[in-house]
Amino acid sequence: MDYFESRWTPLHLAAKYDHELVAKELLAQEDSQWFESMATKDRTPLHIAAKYGHHNIVERLLAADAELLDQDYQGNIAMHLAAKNGHLEVVEHLLLRSSSKQATVKNHDGMTALHFAARNGHERIVEKMLSANFEVGETDSLGKTALHHAAEAGHEAIVVRLNAAHPSLIDAVTNEGWTVLHLAAEADQDKIVARLFAFKSELAFVEDNSNRTPLQLAEKHGEQKVLDLLLREEESPQVPGSMS
Repeated sequence: MDYFESRWTPLHLAAKYDHELVAKELLAQEDSQWFESMATKDRTPLHIAAKYGHHNIVERLLAADAELLDQDYQGNIAMHLAAKNGHLEVVEHLLLRSSSKQATVKNHDGMTALHFAARNGHERIVEKMLSANFEVGETDSLGKTALHHAAEAGHEAIVVRLNAAHPSLIDAVTNEGWTVLHLAAEADQDKIVARLFAFKSELAFVEDNSNRTPLQLAEKHGEQKVLDLLLREEESPQVPGSMS
């Protein structure tokens, strides 16, 4: 047991190690407040169970009216941790409880649970969240949307799904004026670059706040595949269009 675990309640430990029967007994105690207790890093048992994907524990905690919107030391609620770590069944349980409130909570970096799911490539969770009407246009503290995160991390299927759900999102820019193409080019995501061209080729000509195009970013970092794609686009006869 590490230093942090030594300061946990029995229910925190049951939540981490998936001891469902122990959790059941603790929650059955008269006037039990175990599920409200905060551990080191301000995490409740629900945070812990969500992080590790123990959906049966999550279900029991929710049945005991555990608070969905408690935030840990990073500002994360249980939904953030489940989405970040790809625990679909936990997300499904949490969505049954007031999905609209959970959808809009941002952590200290301004990230929603959808940002985490998109950045970490959890396609089925992204799909669940879109079905639950999560707002895809929310931006983090750097001005990135879920689409920016998916493009930068190279998750093509999620880029396609988010663009299909909200085509106007492709025009969003970060605080630095970066489009999704800037981010994909800088991160050497050649498949994403090709996909974004198919969506909107005019992105190749958009300048950021420092007057840099995606081509210049790719050139700076020596990313040859992306450079080849961008140069091909730049040499094409079409006239640059304006961002809608």
